[in-house]
Amino acid sequence: MDAFPVRLSSPFSTPGPRGRLRLPSLPRDDAATTIVNTLVFIGMLLLLGVSAMALDALGLHYERPGGSLLGKIHPATYVILLALLVRLAASPAPWRHLNAIIARQNGTFWFCLTGGLLLAQIVLVQHLPFSPVIDTFLLPVVLSILLLDADPDHLRRLAPLLHVMFAANALLALFENITGHRLTPYVAGSYVVTNDWRATALFGHPLVNGMLTGTYIIIMSFGGLGAMKPMLRPFAMALQMAALVAFGARAATTLLLPFLLIAAWGGGRSLLRGRRFPASVWLATLLLALLAAAAIGLVGYLGYFDRFAERFVNDNGSASARLSLFHIMAAVPWSQLWLGPDQRIVTALEVLDGSRYGLESLWISFFLTYGILVSLVFFAGLAAFCLDIIHHASKASWMVFIYFFLVATTSVSLSAKTTEFALVVAMVLVFQRPRYQASTSLA
Repeated sequence: MDAFPVRLSSPFSTPGPRGRLRLPSLPRDDAATTIVNTLVFIGMLLLLGVSAMALDALGLHYERPGGSLLGKIHPATYVILLALLVRLAASPAPWRHLNAIIARQNGTFWFCLTGGLLLAQIVLVQHLPFSPVIDTFLLPVVLSILLLDADPDHLRRLAPLLHVMFAANALLALFENITGHRLTPYVAGSYVVTNDWRATALFGHPLVNGMLTGTYIIIMSFGGLGAMKPMLRPFAMALQMAALVAFGARAATTLLLPFLLIAAWGGGRSLLRGRRFPASVWLATLLLALLAAAAIGLVGYLGYFDRFAERFVNDNGSASARLSLFHIMAAVPWSQLWLGPDQRIVTALEVLDGSRYGLESLWISFFLTYGILVSLVFFAGLAAFCLDIIHHASKASWMVFIYFFLVATTSVSLSAKTTEFALVVAMVLVFQRPRYQASTSLA
């Protein structure tokens, strides 16, 4: 049986020689594997193609008040959870299979424990809706289990899906930005936004689009090609960079630049050390540089960058709304801030402070919603989960998570209901190949 090193001891693991954990060898049910792979593919397609705004446009009240509890959870979550249930049910020893998953993903196990603590705080103490936790945190966990358990052929089938959907999202964003017509209405709560020029495309909110697009660019910059040919990478990155302007993503664009410089520095060092690149890559890069120079000059002359540049000068109060978070924190009694503030007080303070954008900071929003104590414990579990994903991916995945959380700091992001974290986890595990794919397969 195969064995692999782990960092933490699991209460369900079986020790092997030299302190390693030994995974049970479980036979694979080919029919069940096909069903699971199909469900994962469908779930990924739903994640990429059906945004929160699209669900609201379909009348499911995903983010709007009212509606049933079932409509508050993304359809992709149901499909991905079903895939995991089929995987476990098809196993001849489900408990051994579950124990093996925990042994492989120790950090994920501890994250689930802290997630249980957060769920208890939400339901028993705060009396708040718990559906955001399902899409935001449970979905990435289940998706990580299925993708780490997937065979390389299945990952190779998922990679083109991600590439095609990101390209379609970017092209749709450019179309929406130029024509002013949206695929789905831009909805904020129960209010339809009509005075915002930013594109929403397939992924929904412009900030979500900006974060996911920037993450995709970073993965491409650090070699995460998936099934894409190297000569196509410069064109794919250029298309996504153009889409960032259409999304008006200031933070995602600004924070992307230092990561691109790091990637360029790494590429320069490789050249100095004698690494050779295929002639097709050089030709593609040269052609793209010429086309980009001409395109930037033309669209700049036509005013394509004007509205994006204006957002750095006039953000309609978005930056001041983030500063107001500190005023709200200072006004909340410390006894409540540590254990969980009364949300009626937080809402009243928002109104008094004149904030129109909500709690636009991941960390402070968590503190003001669930309390500092529970939030810090949960963040420790979240860090363990991210380290788990990095442990099974390439070293460059560090860059992906650092960028993601830097951008997330500037918006509500994970403190609200979202599927963006699940997509980031999926991109890392599909594009930045798991290093232990052969040894950690539970099949």
